Amino acid sequence: MVAVANDEMNTGRRRSFGKMEPGDYKEIFQSAVIGELYDIMVLDVTLSDWQLFFQYLSAKHKILYEEAGEPKPLPNFDVVFERYAETPVTVKVCFPDFTVNCFFFDVEVIEMDVLPTDINSPSRAELIFKLMSDVACLLGKPVIMTPESTTHSPEEVLCFADPSTGEITKTI
Repeated sequence: MVAVANDEMNTGRRRSFGKMEPGDYKEIFQSAVIGELYDIMVLDVTLSDWQLFFQYLSAKHKILYEEAGEPKPLPNFDVVFERYAETPVTVKVCFPDFTVNCFFFDVEVIEMDVLPTDINSPSRAELIFKLMSDVACLLGKPVIMTPESTTHSPEEVLCFADPSTGEITKTI
């Protein structure tokens, strides 16, 4: 993702990318359509990546696991996918006054949703960007944020976390 974005930036075929500046979160989160969700995604993940991701969430965040809306103890990641085939499952990453919800639609994609209207302060934006950065560095893969239900092409990326530095870069 980062290489594609940088190549396209150099050829002028796409919007440029820029480093995050204080206040940039407003441009990202306050431009959302009311009710729209944003996807935070890691593409091309392996079962080992999922295991690392679950370990990170369990160690660093308060999480709530639900099956069909009912809270349950968090099982091993492979059990989550088995249960997803039978019933809706969600892992909620709990932050002060908002959550990021993780879904299990595709074993090759870590997908989390955030409601942009919940991200209405620099401190809340920092929590989201830290989550993205931590996961990118942990897995060694870019973490992208796009409007929900897009194709996740470079043109649709709002920002991404670089896996080599953890730096968050936004599209301008």
